[in-house]
Amino acid sequence: MINRVGLALTISMALPGQQTFAFEQLDQRDSVFVFGGAMLADHLSFRTLIPFATDPEDNYIAGVAYERHLYDLMAGFDLGFKIGVAGRFGDGSSLEGWLGPSIRHQGISIGSLTVSPGIVVGFSAVSDSIGMERVRESANGGDATLLFYLGPEIAFKFEQLPNFEFVYRVHHRSGIDGTLGDMGEGHNANIFGVRRRF
Repeated sequence: MINRVGLALTISMALPGQQTFAFEQLDQRDSVFVFGGAMLADHLSFRTLIPFATDPEDNYIAGVAYERHLYDLMAGFDLGFKIGVAGRFGDGSSLEGWLGPSIRHQGISIGSLTVSPGIVVGFSAVSDSIGMERVRESANGGDATLLFYLGPEIAFKFEQLPNFEFVYRVHHRSGIDGTLGDMGEGHNANIFGVRRRF
């Protein structure tokens, strides 16, 4: 495995005009994201992408996620990997864990502010369903234990705080029309947090 990685690095650096692995270029390739937010009753839509545009449930989510930057892509995009865990609570309680690859843009600077969009896709598992997810599970005779995960986000970084980002993300679980768990939509949440890069 080590020999293969070494060979890939050697080839990529030897070929003119080719990308090299990002961990050869970046000082801050790791990050930890601490967040919290409200879970939503609505389906994923344009409105659920906007903070406070829909009414929240009496259910909440809080957790932490780790991200590793892996590779530089073209046009300012990079590829990474994320894994996270959260507690969900309100009219019940459960644990959630998710993981998957991520793509994010290095950002557009507006004065001292850098705005950076990104997205993570993968899988999400929960110990129990709560709120609207439980309602949908019951109505469809499904099982929301393991679903697909989607997390579009936008991050804001200030020049005065170069190691920190302030992040808004939509936290979405779905069976994608019964592909997993005989479920359509699972749950959505609007979450806010702080990411520390190191």
